[in-house]
Amino acid sequence: MRYADLIQLPIKKASHMARVLSILSIALGALLVSAPVQADEPAPNWEIGEICASSSLGAQCPRIESRNRSSLLLRWEALPVEDRRACKTEVTEHGAPSYKQLLNCLEARQLKTLEDGAQPAAIGANSTAGHS
Repeated sequence: MRYADLIQLPIKKASHMARVLSILSIALGALLVSAPVQADEPAPNWEIGEICASSSLGAQCPRIESRNRSSLLLRWEALPVEDRRACKTEVTEHGAPSYKQLLNCLEARQLKTLEDGAQPAAIGANSTAGHS
């Protein structure tokens, strides 16, 4: 190897390393830009007393809504953010919200996902009996 080649070797390695880093930076930037960013949708914290004040379930309402709330909270994070957001909006638009109504909405969206051929998130099959 000639002396001139030895002098150029570190420069060639540095230049090659700069190109590799540049390519990696571009790839990482593209990945970050294309990754879906979803803001978290927190679980609702509705007052069961307020829910039951407008319910026709009577004395059973607090127990039913408490069970539905517990069931919902166990599965909340596993559900798609867009489903959580859409159902919370839908349920709160029509008067007093309830955990039962929210579970029904989420289950309906999961069934639609199944019908469309996609794999749904686990919502759980047994939500407690109705709310008017």
